[in-house]
Amino acid sequence: MNIKSTLFKTFAKRMPRVRGFTKHFYFGHPFLDAWFAWFPLNQIQYDGAAVGEIYNTASRIDESKSATSWIAEWSAEGERVKKQAEKSIAGNHVFSAANAFLRAYTYYRTAHLATDPGDFNAEMRETYKNLSYCFKRFRELSDLAIDMIQVPLKKQGKETNQNMHGYFLKAKNDDPQKPAPTIIWLSGAESIVEDVYWWCGVVRKG
Repeated sequence: MNIKSTLFKTFAKRMPRVRGFTKHFYFGHPFLDAWFAWFPLNQIQYDGAAVGEIYNTASRIDESKSATSWIAEWSAEGERVKKQAEKSIAGNHVFSAANAFLRAYTYYRTAHLATDPGDFNAEMRETYKNLSYCFKRFRELSDLAIDMIQVPLKKQGKETNQNMHGYFLKAKNDDPQKPAPTIIWLSGAESIVEDVYWWCGVVRKG
């Protein structure tokens, strides 16, 4: 058993007994099954994943190769759906393209979960480059008011020449003539800036 599996099992024992820790959604490996539930499976309700696509991808993953197979297969699915989105653009099917780019984002994001700067540095950079591109294209093609912002980065109180990027999500009922409360969201752990869309911006349909 590798160190990642050992750490996860130790952590899982201290968690509330919810589905995903005591039962399997698909994978026997605890890390893979939790990632599968928390990301692509959860995104279905927000049009960020498709049932057939995620279970087809899951069926191709070799659990004995764990992270290596996980990264490869989710990246391959992200690439396939990204090409589908670009084909939709060529046909002027904007709505379909936006939705496909969002799904491609989810699959690259899912691949990104298994990367780290030690063992999978190149894959970490590549998956983030692709997921950020797909989210950018989704943002540009959708009718949602999501603006990219740049926040100056300080180190020990001193200015640097670097910026942290983020997103400003406008409320649908926003009145430009009136000031409105604004939530500043700073996520942590292994989350990335694009995750703010799922935490704060998306609205479930129906």
